[in-house]
Amino acid sequence: KATEWFEKAAAKGNIQSKSNLADMYAEGEEVPADYQRAEKLYREIIDSKDETYYDDALFGLALLYTTKKNDNNKAFPLWKESAQRGNEDAQFNLGLCYHNGWGTAQDDEQALYWWGQAAAQGNKRAKHNIEVLMSERISYDGGGSYGKSTSETSKSGGCYIATAVYGSYDCPQVWTLRRFRDYRLATSWYGRIFIHAYYAISPTIVKWFGRTEWFNRFWKVTLDKMVETLKKQGYEDRPYRD
Repeated sequence: KATEWFEKAAAKGNIQSKSNLADMYAEGEEVPADYQRAEKLYREIIDSKDETYYDDALFGLALLYTTKKNDNNKAFPLWKESAQRGNEDAQFNLGLCYHNGWGTAQDDEQALYWWGQAAAQGNKRAKHNIEVLMSERISYDGGGSYGKSTSETSKSGGCYIATAVYGSYDCPQVWTLRRFRDYRLATSWYGRIFIHAYYAISPTIVKWFGRTEWFNRFWKVTLDKMVETLKKQGYEDRPYRD
């Protein structure tokens, strides 16, 4: 019913209705997901230059291209504009684009700059990435390889349960889960609370139960189902760097 009335209002040019519909269609909230419809609505909001909804539409469209349509070339300029307008999460994501070469040439100097902008606003993930990247540079031996200790240290700080279950921080299943963490959970306040709680609790859980058969069997079934669902939603299982 809400969708019906939002559509009627949107047809008459109501920007707030367009914003609500775009988010609903992008996430499949109470309606079948419709990425083309969501993209069209986001574009209409952006083209309207509406001060209230412009920034949300810019971020929403970038997120749609990244997580649903796997089109980093279209997402990159949107992340950049959103970052330049001061959006903390967009600054973090733009840093990821530069670091991983998503939609642009790989450039760690730009990655450090934009993570620095996000970190200045209190983004802890950006601060962590800066520390990891700088420590990797320090440990670089000049012969084309990084010191093992730094690599292992940087990898020990994330996805504890998944790493324990799958045996590696760098494997297809964990790459998918890390993308979900960075591109979905980390974009909302409640998602960030979950991430914070997870990283506070999971190391102890893995320390106590990580080597037990029942723990690994239970979590593997759970994570396998979750990974398959995320892959269907567009979260890739190709190599990924935080």
